[in-house]
Amino acid sequence: MTTSYEIDEPLSEVELELLESVLSRKTYRVRPVITEHSSPTDMLAAAAQLCRDAFAKIDTDTIRATDSPSGDGARLSDGHPLSRLSSVEELRSLEETIRAAAVTGSVVQGAAAIAMARYAAIDREVIDSDTGFAVPVERPLGHRADFADTDLAAACQLAPRTASTRLSAAVTACTKTPRLVEAAVAGGGGCRSGR
Repeated sequence: MTTSYEIDEPLSEVELELLESVLSRKTYRVRPVITEHSSPTDMLAAAAQLCRDAFAKIDTDTIRATDSPSGDGARLSDGHPLSRLSSVEELRSLEETIRAAAVTGSVVQGAAAIAMARYAAIDREVIDSDTGFAVPVERPLGHRADFADTDLAAACQLAPRTASTRLSAAVTACTKTPRLVEAAVAGGGGCRSGR
């Protein structure tokens, strides 16, 4: 599996000047190009980068200003930052962002659940009893291989109890409520618009 990259850079001097005037500095981003040959891991890594880019587009200066006690901006006498004017359009845009983030979270949780349930179902079957040589064999969903939670904890740098709890929840979700997992992946979870 090879990953190809597409480089976003200006094609002409005019575009470069426009980019510099908007951003006040040159920035070049390299982002992976996702194809039908990409692995699920590559696709999720690209999705994580897209989420980071979306986060950067939300007013992160607001977060830094509220976290910083150094007084980056105007402050009230009690130390809280001054309020700023907003608009109905900005409010609606933030609502849409929250809805999109909720759907993205549901999809990611569904993908993690099915991956963990499949991970738990992979057992090692000894094919040579003299040498102890074993091969991984995927059992039906619902099977939980011995030490799957311990292996997952080590592989994902999780606490053993956390890995065990997540693995149990994933196996339960995928075997007892598979339609719920499918709905989460389809984007059926999260905030609903009541308008």
